[in-house]
Amino acid sequence: MTDFVLLDFDRNPELSEWLSGGSALPLVQRLFDDGHHDEAATHARLALADHGCVDRDRIEAIVERIASPPDGWTEAVLRFAAEPDLDAWERLMSFTPPDMIYQRLRYTISLLQRLGTDPEIVFRCATHLGTTPDAIELVESGAVDPEVVAHRAVEAPLAAGIWLGLAAQASLA
Repeated sequence: MTDFVLLDFDRNPELSEWLSGGSALPLVQRLFDDGHHDEAATHARLALADHGCVDRDRIEAIVERIASPPDGWTEAVLRFAAEPDLDAWERLMSFTPPDMIYQRLRYTISLLQRLGTDPEIVFRCATHLGTTPDAIELVESGAVDPEVVAHRAVEAPLAAGIWLGLAAQASLA
């Protein structure tokens, strides 16, 4: 893994290019190639949030490589999306190596959203063991009923503050 100084524009022309209206792909690709996979995924998701994202397909492909889904993963996600429930979710995620959980979870949430899976089901499953920015964005977008979010506080009392705060925010969406 090589050193990478993100905010040093002289040493990072890829960042300058992206911030000047170009594609994020060179930056994401360099981060990925240099072994900075979490940073690559973060910048990729930021770029993909822009509906006018240049090189969307190639950036999504890098996110998929970072998530390292096994053969058959997309088909398993499609089966889950057809009949989603918490037991099916646990079976789906059960073989994910611990060091891949975060990236695989975020990748899978993205797939489910693109498939049009009920956002409340996605939220319930994706927050079963914690949370990610994607789950929070579902709440902030108004796609999840405040009662569903508040129920997470009952299921996860140690994190009740975050869930009740998000439920309040959902009630305003």
